[in-house]
Amino acid sequence: MRIALVSEIDINRKIAWSGTHRYMADALRSAGAEVEIFDPIWEFQTLTLDNVGKVIRRLGGSDPMLNRSRFIARLKAGTLQKRVKGAGFDALLAPVGSTLISEMPPGIPIIYSSDATVPLMQDYYGRFGRAGAAGSARAFASERSALQRADLLVYPTWWAANSAIVDFGIDESRILVQPFGANLSDPPARADALRPRRSGPLRLLFCGVEWERKGGDVALAALADLLASGQEAELVILGCTPPDGALSDPALARAIDVVPFLNKAIPQERQRFRDIFLDADIFILPTLAECYGLVFCEAAACGAVSFGTATGGVPEVILDGNTGRVLPPGATGGDYAKAIRDVVREDGRLQRMKHAARTDYEERLNWGVWGNAVLQRARTLGDPQSRK
Repeated sequence: MRIALVSEIDINRKIAWSGTHRYMADALRSAGAEVEIFDPIWEFQTLTLDNVGKVIRRLGGSDPMLNRSRFIARLKAGTLQKRVKGAGFDALLAPVGSTLISEMPPGIPIIYSSDATVPLMQDYYGRFGRAGAAGSARAFASERSALQRADLLVYPTWWAANSAIVDFGIDESRILVQPFGANLSDPPARADALRPRRSGPLRLLFCGVEWERKGGDVALAALADLLASGQEAELVILGCTPPDGALSDPALARAIDVVPFLNKAIPQERQRFRDIFLDADIFILPTLAECYGLVFCEAAACGAVSFGTATGGVPEVILDGNTGRVLPPGATGGDYAKAIRDVVREDGRLQRMKHAARTDYEERLNWGVWGNAVLQRARTLGDPQSRK
């Protein structure tokens, strides 16, 4: 089967969904598909319109969602048609590409994938909450057209899929719910992920770029509570730097190692990223908003037990009580510390959960499983019965 993966943005850019396009393409190739990447399509114009929207928002107005306008979508669709015309593809795959496909005419089957919908994002992630009535209506109409045009919709969670069904009236038969995988180009072997832990304090890991949204302050408070209770523990903060004053307590600061940023495209930094995850006992991310959480898949691949928030798609990635713990929104650092102590103090429980997390990665949270499932469904798209 020949599939064209299409994207407005160069898929090698950091802003292009954290490299997920590339992992999807590789997964489908491994499953047996022939995949050609068509990118970027309208990148300069797309980024320019996004920047104009940001300026309008900063000036006190609401985001007009210019990229979601029908006129722009028609121009994008025309460009896309020219790029793939006559190439003999069996399907197009448009990851988070609703504005590329919303005005595509009938014809070649389209596979659309995302981890959320516009209604879910409103009042959840900042930008969509500031769209205003006109921008929101434009975004909703654009996505509705895209979902109606797509022949197969692939979501990683039922949290997202149910919104497509309820908010847009999409028939469940056109939806595949298949978890995304870990964005690791060289995932560790099971033996490495589950090697006996080295002696020493309980090792916690927090990884995120957005300190506030990812719950960095709660992770710090959890560490402080653990230390105050007599539990030896240390915390690696990866991907960001705590705000000024957060580490003013010398005892707390001594238990923390800050690694502001690692570029997985650089071999040495990719290896350090991997080693940090492999060394962690517990991955803690008390996130305020999360559509899915690829980082939980990466933690599972490395045999780390995840502690996260029951928000968005997180409860479908972490299997509560089995591969980690899911705490309610608003849980404090003390709540996380208690949940961690409950796991650590029960003889053998932490190790059992580490094994369960790695097994879940092998059976569910990897791109190989995703690629096989998507390609199997994609091969039915030529069947008229599958497109009703």
